Amino acid sequence: MRAVVLSGAGGPEVLEIREVPDPRPGPGEVLVRVRASALHRADLLQRRGLYPAPPGAPADVPGLEYAGEIEACGERVQSLKRGERVMGILGGGGHAEQVVVHERSCLRIPPGFSWEQAAAVPEAFLTGYDALFRAGRLAAGEVVLVQAAASGVGLATLQLAVLAGGRVVGLCRSADKRARLAALGPFHVLDPGLPDLGDAVRLAAGEDGVDLAIDLIGAPAWSFHADVLRERGRLVVLGLLGGARTEIDLGTLLRKRLTVVGSILRSRGPEEKVELVQEFALRILPLLAAGRIAPVVDSVFDLSEVARAHARMERNENLGKIVLRIAR
Repeated sequence: MRAVVLSGAGGPEVLEIREVPDPRPGPGEVLVRVRASALHRADLLQRRGLYPAPPGAPADVPGLEYAGEIEACGERVQSLKRGERVMGILGGGGHAEQVVVHERSCLRIPPGFSWEQAAAVPEAFLTGYDALFRAGRLAAGEVVLVQAAASGVGLATLQLAVLAGGRVVGLCRSADKRARLAALGPFHVLDPGLPDLGDAVRLAAGEDGVDLAIDLIGAPAWSFHADVLRERGRLVVLGLLGGARTEIDLGTLLRKRLTVVGSILRSRGPEEKVELVQEFALRILPLLAAGRIAPVVDSVFDLSEVARAHARMERNENLGKIVLRIAR
């Protein structure tokens, strides 16, 4: 089969399309013919040599999600059959023509979804769901602050928060993207470069500040979040795009009785991922099927154009998910 292979660590030039051995499903596993897969910031970091794949995932084939059809079933597979359309998350290896996954980790693709739409769902919506409800304990009427609101995870999180009755404040540096985000839903979208950003967030959220902040930035955003979170507010850290190390004022943490939670999907064990996927299938998949929330596809590139796709994400040009079309 064809796959994107990292020939080394570096820029998009290290991405190569090669023939690699076909995988084979074991007991309880299914072989999926991948039709589309989406790009993730972790793929860029892995390409640069900064984020190695977890144990059990291919070390040199990136890709954290897939959408495709089942080609074969291993022994003892009970819930799925050949020809079914499925999507899901991976520790790596999704940028290939075939993947092997456990049957319980698969999500059925909603009727009417294209391969490209389906590929834009798993990582973004599972991450957003986990951050908001499992880690962040979002309740109806609470105010949610979302960093990197124009990213795939950001857009999924915005939609899920609104659907749950939350009031949403998003942050995005691009004026064009802010205008497009505002047209997508009832979001307050602010420029994080504002000199009085904390005051602007409180004005949008209410003078007490926000109840829950979803952070993909990391170190540079700590002081800001500590300032705008209200008493007993919660911070869920999903990414470290701006860095991992900073000094914090523990006095603020104590005085406001803040809760800080770190969350990541890629390195979780199989059973924990399955538990999340099964819960998501019951609570969120019907909402996707009904059109109450939807993935936002920024652009679609053929597998041979993977370097162009990486370059687009590195330039921060995308609003929503960049999708790779693996096979027609």
